[in-house]
Amino acid sequence: MHIELLTDSKHATDTLVALMGSCERAAWAVAWATENHKVWDAAYEHRAKFRNFVVGTHNFVTTPSVIERFQSEPNFRVIHATGALFHPKLYAFRVGEDTAVVIGSHNLTRSAFSANIEASTLIQGKACDPSMQGFFKFISDAWNAGKEVTPEWLFAYKSNYERAKQAHKELKVWVDAKPSKAKDGIPGPDELDWAQFVELVKIEKSGSTHTLEGRLRVLEGLRSIFRKVPSYKDLDVDDRKRIAGTMGEADSRKKDGEGYDWAWFGAMASNGSFSTTVINDPEGLSRALDCIPQVGPVHREHYDAFVEVFKNALSSDLYASGGIGNGTRLLAMKRPDQFVCLCSPNKRGIAEHFNVPLNTTLDTYWERIVQRIRGTRWWNAPEPSDALERRIWAGRAALLDAIYYDPAQRK
Repeated sequence: MHIELLTDSKHATDTLVALMGSCERAAWAVAWATENHKVWDAAYEHRAKFRNFVVGTHNFVTTPSVIERFQSEPNFRVIHATGALFHPKLYAFRVGEDTAVVIGSHNLTRSAFSANIEASTLIQGKACDPSMQGFFKFISDAWNAGKEVTPEWLFAYKSNYERAKQAHKELKVWVDAKPSKAKDGIPGPDELDWAQFVELVKIEKSGSTHTLEGRLRVLEGLRSIFRKVPSYKDLDVDDRKRIAGTMGEADSRKKDGEGYDWAWFGAMASNGSFSTTVINDPEGLSRALDCIPQVGPVHREHYDAFVEVFKNALSSDLYASGGIGNGTRLLAMKRPDQFVCLCSPNKRGIAEHFNVPLNTTLDTYWERIVQRIRGTRWWNAPEPSDALERRIWAGRAALLDAIYYDPAQRK
């Protein structure tokens, strides 16, 4: 019996390709499979040699194209993405009077045979050896437990694969969560569950005129404004100012009566150039906001598109001086469930409790703030049944302002 360790991706690839070319029969059982690599090409080229070929679909890593290519082959089956996780990586070959087996960590994926650090073992022995026959039996039993591919199942798998694709992308990103470095006794965002978050949001701080009901009225009022027309530029000038935070307190009271102060969550009226842009040249801001969906998930691609367009909507000086405040104000008011505005009264508190530098820009806001928010227990809590808590949940990211707002920091 010959045993050899396969750790170099090229050596592992060459070994499997050579065995597939020289064998009379093959049997494979793998958890996941993707196309566009040499081992896959060899499998498809010599597909008539398979006694059994079974592929898992748990976690929706196997690409639908792999299944489509092999679905008409009589010795191909899939393990449905239910029940116990199907996780083997076993390749068996009959070569004359001998059997060769590769078993270890290599899935039938492009990453496994190129970028990943993997380790598998090549075992070669006599075909009559019971221990070698056991490998073929394992694959045969897995194949018997598998299912033939039907058009109905493949349609459903494609849908689930697309649904999971973005989640896979986000889960690959390392989020640098850190304990709070603040000394005020208020927990950091990573320390809070939903009940604790709600209690902190309800606290009315000394020296602040902000109330929870007032905050919720502002968020819900702005949500209603966004639903009026397809795009920000189509709103009348007062509604654009309400969203942008450029309507002053006195003007707000005059136009809306008691109960609304549109400058809460980031007063931007002191930035004259931004205020002028909101009034006279809203098209660029509108295109930027159009990059963010009104409902449903917001992905990094949406955010990056917003930043690119938003930068071009402002002069370089205006973007440099007020980009983070102006940009996050617009983001948080369109999607208060996803974003928090960084402004003078909360910027230091958020930086200290998130344990990130104070100089956060739109280029670093997603990594430092948004990804951190998305990893917290309170943000991932399911929508509550309680009426007040549902209102809080709908604006939970923006309401971090209520927790880390410091009236003394107002300029």
